[in-house]
Amino acid sequence: MLRPHYPPGRAAGCSLRSSSESTNYPLKAHGLQRLSCEFAETRSMSTKSLGDRGEELAASYLEDNGYVILDRNYRFERAEVDLICFAPPDESGVGGELVFAEVKTRSGLGFGRPEEAVSRMKRRHIVRAAQAYLHERRLEKARCRFDVISILLRPDGEPEIEHFERAFWAY
Repeated sequence: MLRPHYPPGRAAGCSLRSSSESTNYPLKAHGLQRLSCEFAETRSMSTKSLGDRGEELAASYLEDNGYVILDRNYRFERAEVDLICFAPPDESGVGGELVFAEVKTRSGLGFGRPEEAVSRMKRRHIVRAAQAYLHERRLEKARCRFDVISILLRPDGEPEIEHFERAFWAY
């Protein structure tokens, strides 16, 4: 896959112009302003570490609730599943299925709740990666479900973790 090349110190979508000089119509149409390159690169690194922290918390949460983590960050082409685990059956015999979990982590609510960030396109990518995972392991007939784990990290306290079982279906 070819990746675009940017001059040193420049990232995709960055401009050396001030936000008031920006001529990028889509940004202006939505009331947004262009970020400086330094801020965009710093934010990207902190967003990655925030996501990694969220995935660690989600994995610990699932393990504490009896799930067995089978795989992390499984990729198929451009699609990725954050956590793949096995949910053992409960006392009533319900369970015993593979769980494909998408983890969304936020440090605040400025852009909405974390679970709201799982778009239709993201769900399609997760389903496609899940199908590939099942096919590679010859588990096409296995029971499975798609969960979303929402994590809100607040600087003043414990992380808020919400687990949405069967958050969406394959279509």
